Amino acid sequence: MPAAQRFDFWRSIHTFIDIDVSEKDARKNFRADLVLHVADDGATFGRAASDDVVTRFARSDDEYVMFGLSLSGTATITTQSDARRTINPLSGLAVIDGRRPMTVVTKGISHIYLTVPAARIGNLSTVNSGILREGFCQIPQDGLASLLMLHLVWMARNSERLDKPATEVVMKAAVDLAAGTLAHMHDGLDAVCDGRLDQAYHAAACRYIQVHVGHPDLTAEKIAHAVGCSRAHLFRVFARHEQTVGDVIRAERVARATALLASISFLPIEQVALACGFASPSAFTRAFRDWNGVTPSAFREQLRLGDHAPRETSVSQP
Repeated sequence: MPAAQRFDFWRSIHTFIDIDVSEKDARKNFRADLVLHVADDGATFGRAASDDVVTRFARSDDEYVMFGLSLSGTATITTQSDARRTINPLSGLAVIDGRRPMTVVTKGISHIYLTVPAARIGNLSTVNSGILREGFCQIPQDGLASLLMLHLVWMARNSERLDKPATEVVMKAAVDLAAGTLAHMHDGLDAVCDGRLDQAYHAAACRYIQVHVGHPDLTAEKIAHAVGCSRAHLFRVFARHEQTVGDVIRAERVARATALLASISFLPIEQVALACGFASPSAFTRAFRDWNGVTPSAFREQLRLGDHAPRETSVSQP
């Protein structure tokens, strides 16, 4: 954008907050960068960097919760009750109730954020009386929160390469994880009863499987511990999606093996099996043949001859 129009354009993008520059002359050559995704339900994901600004929250016509992760710089948040906190890249995930009056002053900031409509959170008034009683909180980096952070960072790195269908899938997973993270932290939240937390467990477990699928000792017990639920409950969550944990692990391993066989022709099949978490080459061959109808070596040969299209294999969440 031309220098004279940049700041006004930046303000027009962020309709749910009021933004001003920290120093009056900064409007003349304002610089900022943004990658933005907007879901059909109103949820947004952004990866943003800008010159120093002052942001004021609390527009009554926009009800949402914002999850933010600082990548560089600082953001000092002052609430209506004069509570003040400064967040930086070491602070982890911050949560803001967009309806509550507060001011954020940034310096050298770049960050990732996810806004979730209040309707997707459940009983927001209950949350406000608990973990968001000041309108702002920081979430411990464990369980669902750690997987939500991992998912948001992955989105930030890959968002510009995603097409619309893929974007819709990853946005849904992000919102499910965000709603579930709040539900997990606040006993009695309606989201626990209406399935939002279970959606979050499923999204988080699928993400955990993708990240750790190369580990041969990946088990349902480890996945359940990572996402913060019991092994039995994890089985029930996957059963509601007409899946088993073991089937999703195998499907993800075969998907990764298929990609490796197709993209690295010189990699020995034994190393492909090891890289994808299979206990042995024979176990890999059986699983691959059950899914693709041919052995790994026959699949690679068919690829070489150009007469085989691999079967699409992936778990339901990216």
